[in-house]
Amino acid sequence: MEQIARKLGNLTDEDFVNLDLFNGRMRELTRHANLKNCLLYVDAEQTFIQAAIESFGQQMTHKYNVDEKVIIMNGYQCYLKRMADVIPMEVRAAKESGFDLGIKLIRGAYMNEERELAAEQGKESPVWDTIEDTHKCYNTNMSLILSRMTEKDCLFVASHNKDTVDLAMDIIEDRELKESGRVRFGQLRGFSDQVTGELQDKGFNVFKYLPFGPTEQVMPYLVRRGQESRQVLREQQFQNDVLKKVIL
Repeated sequence: MEQIARKLGNLTDEDFVNLDLFNGRMRELTRHANLKNCLLYVDAEQTFIQAAIESFGQQMTHKYNVDEKVIIMNGYQCYLKRMADVIPMEVRAAKESGFDLGIKLIRGAYMNEERELAAEQGKESPVWDTIEDTHKCYNTNMSLILSRMTEKDCLFVASHNKDTVDLAMDIIEDRELKESGRVRFGQLRGFSDQVTGELQDKGFNVFKYLPFGPTEQVMPYLVRRGQESRQVLREQQFQNDVLKKVIL
């Protein structure tokens, strides 16, 4: 045990006990989700813990996303440079290994923290240098998934960006994927409501995400969403104009 702990960063016996607890709880959650046939979303976090999250998510994906069924929806942050390779590899792996894709595409929310940590460690930032690079990564991967996905796969397009949503709608229409319900959209409540309304009016499957909880936890989350979606804040005037038309 001590030899393993040293290799993993001086983990203690208590750390391994907590790992076993997490493993048991995670497996019970996925077992119950599978029993109830409901989606279980695996969120994405900072890079210093993301490898572990991806590992557990993939293990459960290979076990439960089979036989024309998707239970696990893994989150992929397209503001990370590595996603230019990771997501295409995941699409290929699903086809070659015989599991069904369950992907939630997001841009990412820890830009400042990731860049500061990389600078402190003298490493290259894992985050794209510009928002345009992030948009390109997101749209390229989304287009790839939509062009390759089968009737067994499931994609959640979590985006407030109108250009991204317009591109997704075009591909979905071209591939006749709308009626399947396997592609879903989502925006945070209060963000890009005009985009949500357009999706609903056109018959797409769209959700509004409402975070709730203690103020000290929810407010930092909302601040990160604002940093992630600065272009949404710049589009606020456009949203106000749309609301005025609806009201008047």
